[in-house]
Amino acid sequence: MACKFANGSPYVAAGPYTSSFDKGAGLGDTFAAAQSLGAQG
Repeated sequence: MACKFANGSPYVAAGPYTSSFDKGAGLGDTFAAAQSLGAQG
């Protein structure tokens, strides 16, 4: 599951998405990131 980050500057519309200068698009999928680095699960 991916969630927007709660802390930092607010998100603003960027076309059909939202973005923030300190978070970018702001969606982080920790499980997928770990798997891409070779984690088992």
